[in-house]
Amino acid sequence: SQHWELENRSATIAAITKNMREGLLLLDEEGTVLLANQSVAHILGAREIVGKKVIELCRDLDFLEQVKNCLSGKEAESILPTGNCIYSVFYSPVYDGDTVSGGVVLLIDITQKYAAQEQRKEFSANVSHELKTPLTTIAALSEMMADGTAKEKDIRSFADKIHRQAKRLIGIIGDIIKLSEFDEGGAVREFTSFDLYEVAETVFSGLSEAAAERGVSVGLQGDCPCYLTGNLRMLDELLYNLVDNAIKYNRPGGSAVVTLSRQGEEVAVTVTDTGIGIAREQLERIFERFYRVDKSRSKKTGGTGLGLSIVKHIVEYHGGRVEVQSREGEGTTFTCWLKRHPPAEP
Repeated sequence: SQHWELENRSATIAAITKNMREGLLLLDEEGTVLLANQSVAHILGAREIVGKKVIELCRDLDFLEQVKNCLSGKEAESILPTGNCIYSVFYSPVYDGDTVSGGVVLLIDITQKYAAQEQRKEFSANVSHELKTPLTTIAALSEMMADGTAKEKDIRSFADKIHRQAKRLIGIIGDIIKLSEFDEGGAVREFTSFDLYEVAETVFSGLSEAAAERGVSVGLQGDCPCYLTGNLRMLDELLYNLVDNAIKYNRPGGSAVVTLSRQGEEVAVTVTDTGIGIAREQLERIFERFYRVDKSRSKKTGGTGLGLSIVKHIVEYHGGRVEVQSREGEGTTFTCWLKRHPPAEP
């Protein structure tokens, strides 16, 4: 009866732990595995685990040290990187009366959470850096104007520089707020049906002066009208960012062309320029926050380094995807595929 009960209990534990996503190890006081579920076998890359010493399964020194501490009666927690994944590991001693008789080790996949934390750290560092530069300029120039050390002839140029840097600050903060809305799921879902061609015409009108200053010709072509359901403000922002970039990172005599095309249940928004282009090794990074292909030109043109991150978020918010093709020195083409009738929830 007792033997049957033990077997039944063992089968019950095995059934419960079999489908756990978390890795689970039960060790005896010598560090030998008494029980292991399928997930831990996958995590540690081992087939037969039960009966082996834990040192045979994982060579990570911190992991082994924490197992040793666990079997001496100390609870612990550590990070274990394995291949492309990162795990948070919890070590709990098991007592038989006052004596440690073994330990339980639980491995939880925190790869995405860890990556998000690292991105937030990098983002925070970049925000501090980006805001510090214009603030330093504003503080220095305004102090010189206030204490009278600035010459009369320099006042106008100082005021102009302060104004430009203040606009840059406002632009960065505005973009950060937009991205924060996406990150926190706070973007307002105000979807209506409208003609995207009309929106593009408005964007072109607003950027015509900037295009003329840089000697870039702009064109709009494709399906007119081009109706879809979406957030009008966001899609205006998407077009503005892409066309603005196509003008900023172009060359005198170059062109920027937007093509709208209805293709089945999608609308393809294609923005093609004849500008500086993007090197192949940089293409994967252009949607990262604050990443700039040409840092010197970005500073001169007032780019925040957040525009393409916003574009990607807007496209995904509308159930779509964004693709980019480019050749360095020849130009770039962005294609945004938007659902004409996106799902009810982003």
